[in-house]
Amino acid sequence: MCAAAAVLTLRAREASRNASQPVTAHFLAMGTMATVTFIGGDAAAGMQIVRDAFEEVEAAASVFREDSPIAQLNATGSVRLPPVMPGNFDLVALLRRALDMARATDGAFDPTVNPLMRLWGFRKDGIPVKPPSDEAIATALEKVGWQNVILSSMPAGATDVSFKRQGMQLDLGGIAKGAAVDYAFDKLRLANFADFLINLGGNIRVFGRPERGRDEWRVAIRDPANPSRTTGQIAILHSGEAVATSGSYERYVEIDGRRFSHIVDPRTGHPVARQGSVSVVADTAERADACSTAFFVMRLGSEDGGAVLLRAQDVIQASDEVSMPNP
Repeated sequence: MCAAAAVLTLRAREASRNASQPVTAHFLAMGTMATVTFIGGDAAAGMQIVRDAFEEVEAAASVFREDSPIAQLNATGSVRLPPVMPGNFDLVALLRRALDMARATDGAFDPTVNPLMRLWGFRKDGIPVKPPSDEAIATALEKVGWQNVILSSMPAGATDVSFKRQGMQLDLGGIAKGAAVDYAFDKLRLANFADFLINLGGNIRVFGRPERGRDEWRVAIRDPANPSRTTGQIAILHSGEAVATSGSYERYVEIDGRRFSHIVDPRTGHPVARQGSVSVVADTAERADACSTAFFVMRLGSEDGGAVLLRAQDVIQASDEVSMPNP
């Protein structure tokens, strides 16, 4: 899951009689803080659209909600997903894109990482007293591998999701928040909202303009060494673009006196031993979310513990080994 390592330069303001003034709301969603800013328009209606969109994605994709399809899949090893109704969130499409991202990054991003997340104490199982043994990691790694997820088309438009190996479990934490931002973004556009910013735990996407006379939105990047301040780096976002950040500083566990990042390398089974953060600007929040996680695992950018700001398209064009799919 991407850390909330980017902060808005827009501050919350109370609603104004002037419809061009920013109106910002903060609320909890999907286990993190959400911030939505509207420049004009019916902000109250827009906020409700965003809340409903986030709730729909969480109900489908959360590993923590026992009634979600993903939780049911993890508990039983298979689940049948009904055909998606027009205008509703498409979980099957998200699963296909997550598998495409895993393929494109050679497993640096892998939605089957949940056995490792549980092993290292990032789920409800509790934090271990000592770091997992090599044997325990090897056993968990046998249950990890995006290639072993099966999506089968069934009659009447349903889709069966299952695993080739017993004990596998999905975790969409590295992509679901970005997907939720995009889903809310699309809902707002369908409702003809013109100028807004959506931020779900550091997964940010913008549309339109932040103010008259300025086309770019400016998002400051937090300092990984001191998250209460910013680095001075600014992500410049044009209408429709997104930024997300993954870092080792915000979510971690302490085991036997050592701190371990929540970003676990699905290929080795170990938390990534890297300081700092990676922020990625992309054409969608989902892509920025998954790419920031993958690029952090792949150690793209500086290793000095600082904040790295990348554009997904620049990385794709510069590397023959990385070919990100379009979400």
